[in-house]
Parts: sequence; structure tokens; C-alpha cells
Amino acid sequence: MIRGVTIFERKHLMETLLFIYDCGGKTTRMALYNNVANDASMPEKLEILEGFGLIRQVEERVTRTMHIELSDHGHEVAKKLTDIDRVMGPYITPSRTGRY
Repeated sequence: MIRGVTIFERKHLMETLLFIYDCGGKTTRMALYNNVANDASMPEKLEILEGFGLIRQVEERVTRTMHIELSDHGHEVAKKLTDIDRVMGPYITPSRTGRY
């Protein structure tokens, strides 16, 4: 059985969704690149999130600014991830993760 949550095993997908959620459900591609990751694979990662119906990419015609917004489905998923993050927060320590 393939679990839908496994898409978040790919680097930056979960962080991207949470960043957009924290921005009120909408941000620009530039803000996303500046705050989450600015690497050559980000467009592909955005395509993955869009393909799963979690985000929409909308280009503003006049300024050509690319807006990234959560779909209703994406908002629901991001809310649940935020809840998990809140529950796990007290347990995140350097000794348990080796990263912090």
C-alpha cells in the first residue's frame, strides 16, 4: 500500500507547504525561494505539490509575479501538519535529533 504522506519525504515539500500556510495561505515564488530553498529543483517540487492538488501557481499578468497559494485541500493538509508540529515541539531537542 502506498501512503499519500510519503510525498513529504522529498526534501522541502513539507516545509514549502508549511511556509505558505504560515503566510496566510498565499505567497510569492520569490518569497518562497528566499525563505525555504533556492535551488534548481524547486520548480519541480512546486509541480509535485500542484499535481497533488495542494497548491496553485498563478501568474500575475502585469508584473509577471508568480503567486503560490494553498488549495482547500492544501490548507487542510498544512493545518494537520501544523498540529503535528505543535504536538512534537516540546520533544525536539539536540540529543533526540542531532541537528538542533
